[in-house]
Amino acid sequence: LGLTLNPDDWNLERFQIPTAGMNEDIILSNVQCTEEDVDITKCKAERENEFENSCSHENDVGVRCSEAAWAGVRLGPLAERSDLQFITIERAGLLDYNTNSFKAALQIDFARHSLEGVKLTNNLQDGLGIIYSDIYSSDAINTVKNSDFSGNRGSGISFKQLGLRVLNSRIENNKLAGIRHNPALSAVQQREFAGWFMQPITQTIDKPYEPIMIPDTTEKIDLITGDVKYLVTTKQKEDVKKLIQIR
Repeated sequence: LGLTLNPDDWNLERFQIPTAGMNEDIILSNVQCTEEDVDITKCKAERENEFENSCSHENDVGVRCSEAAWAGVRLGPLAERSDLQFITIERAGLLDYNTNSFKAALQIDFARHSLEGVKLTNNLQDGLGIIYSDIYSSDAINTVKNSDFSGNRGSGISFKQLGLRVLNSRIENNKLAGIRHNPALSAVQQREFAGWFMQPITQTIDKPYEPIMIPDTTEKIDLITGDVKYLVTTKQKEDVKKLIQIR
């Protein structure tokens, strides 16, 4: 059918099941699908010729499907501070249809950006999703102005760390919540986030990522206003005692 299944919003209650089809023949019973199945008609089940008058529409199961969509936009933790103005993101949120993975239409891993006139509406999950917020850098903005977060099937705005200012914006008709704070971060999300900070094999010309590996570095770390340094620790078999000067 070309549809997807949202694991957080797939089950229909009995009263939500449409009456259409209540008088039609039953073609599958005792359906048992696994994570590897991608076609419900090919799941393990009892077929038409394997049961007779033993199953009625009283036992119908309702499944809510979502239309196909695109993933949306993601600003990774290494993204430079940006000003997003007058953009619209809609019908987004499907990260991977094979694994039924959904994400926020606009996901910001390390918020230090400015959003103004942004419209995030009618998305399959959250409108704006924030993992961490940069509350220390001098150039971090973390503001949302004159924006619209409406009609999303998740929350209008979701974040795991405080530090976002929302001004003169509209947040309405979202299915889960207008603004949702959930600090929990799964192990999979933590590993994926940490993967951004691994030592790269190649460097980009415009903005090379050069992490300072701890405890391997022996140099002093000099900081200037607006400069960003990434300290990445590595696992050691024995205790290490080392002094590193940051100035």
